[in-house]
Amino acid sequence: MELENLREAINEIDRELVVLLNKRADLALRIGKIKLLHRMPIHDMARELIVLENITSANNGPLKDLQLRTIFKTIMSSCREVQNHLGEQYDYRNEE
Repeated sequence: MELENLREAINEIDRELVVLLNKRADLALRIGKIKLLHRMPIHDMARELIVLENITSANNGPLKDLQLRTIFKTIMSSCREVQNHLGEQYDYRNEE
């Protein structure tokens, strides 16, 4: 049945998205460690604006730019949350 095939295709994409989101979060953790080492703030609004510009310039639809911006704001917020917990578990003094 076509509906089942389409849903399975969506399920496969969802699994791929989970892998990619976790890769992104891992990179964000690595960036967070560097920021802690250099006593830099986790939240970088200028960088977030660049990310949002990058994703909207790459958008060819059918999602609207506003929808993608909303999705990516949530992704960035989640990655920031992961980074914020680094201070609780990461001793930057051991890296110097």
